[in-house]
Amino acid sequence: MSEQNATVAEMNAIVDEIVEIKEEKSSIAERERVLNERFRELETKLLAHMDENELDSFKGTRATISKVDYFSVKVPNTLEKKRELFQYLKTLKIHDELVTVNSQTLNSFYKEQMEAAKERGEFDFKIPGVEEPTHQPKIRVTGKK
Repeated sequence: MSEQNATVAEMNAIVDEIVEIKEEKSSIAERERVLNERFRELETKLLAHMDENELDSFKGTRATISKVDYFSVKVPNTLEKKRELFQYLKTLKIHDELVTVNSQTLNSFYKEQMEAAKERGEFDFKIPGVEEPTHQPKIRVTGKK
């Protein structure tokens, strides 16, 4: 019985450390969110000053800041726009090289299709081009009830 109690005590110590780590990670994530928000505020302010003074760079006491222009386009947000894009990519013969499926979306789709196949009595389900699913045990941490 004492061996079992030692195991329970050890498991409780592990659970306590897991909870402490989760709390610390949450605190760090909140701090990062606050810092990112402040960084964006300062960046906006400095860019405005640089524009007012027609500067492409500014040599400060601790760093040189250079104004750079990042280029970005948005992914199509409707099925119609996606189809237009995909058709265009097909005409350029680069559709298969550029188009990917989000990993989480693929996992959800695979699970949904696999469960539907099981309901139909098909237990050897596979999606062409997709490797067999792997299973990895994990834990879920919830508050004490």
